[in-house]
Amino acid sequence: MGRSILHLYKPTAGEIIFKGRHIKTKRDIMNFHTKSALVFQDPYSSLNPRMTVSDIIGEPLDVHKMYSNKRERYKKILKLMDVVGLNSEHATRYAHEFSGGQRQRIGIARALALNPEFIVCDEPVSALDVSIQSQIINLFKKLQDGYNLTYLFISHNIAVLKYLCDEIGVMYLGEIVEFAPTERLFANAQHPYTKALLSVIPEPNPAGERAKETGQELKGEIPSPINPPPGCAFSTRCPYVFDRCKVEAPQTTTYDQQHRVACHLIAQD
Repeated sequence: MGRSILHLYKPTAGEIIFKGRHIKTKRDIMNFHTKSALVFQDPYSSLNPRMTVSDIIGEPLDVHKMYSNKRERYKKILKLMDVVGLNSEHATRYAHEFSGGQRQRIGIARALALNPEFIVCDEPVSALDVSIQSQIINLFKKLQDGYNLTYLFISHNIAVLKYLCDEIGVMYLGEIVEFAPTERLFANAQHPYTKALLSVIPEPNPAGERAKETGQELKGEIPSPINPPPGCAFSTRCPYVFDRCKVEAPQTTTYDQQHRVACHLIAQD
């Protein structure tokens, strides 16, 4: 989905609208690419091993001709490196000389090169050691506040989303099953899949862990996205499934103002 939004994959259906404008023509896409960026999941495969850090970060500047001379280009690169916590001496080194966390910082600096307004973050911490993840997450938070960025932050770790995101859309088999402001989602989740995701977040307080809602463990295998089951895609694993779920796909309904849910249980209420 993230790559389709950025037109790295050609969308086959739906609409992409940025700041009220439909992104359709080649000119629209080119303009959109100067205001958007992507941070990849794997910091090892997303950086060219034959390019120096300076050239990796400077490539978007080269493509879009965002400097008037080499001196200006180099100054912009050094500033970007400083913003993400890299030293100027790293500019002439190659990606293989860095740790995973440092490589992801290089990828983030590259994403910031054109001063974008919108960044797709494709599970940017999942490939990192746990000890490094918090550093990169805090960097994302700092940049979000400092540069007034909008993230589409894709993650399997819903606790990370709680820290970074204003709104959360929960997807199952390619469909958004619940969408709500973050605080509302955590306080009053409605979809059974969302409840299951929240139930596995570790609780540091033993009393709180014992008080958690039980019975949310999911059983069974995830169906194929290519050949989903009839009716609700979650019906094969849902603990509350009933006959209607197996034959009719639920429509998205507004549960409470900005809170939207696709579930027959909500429609019944």
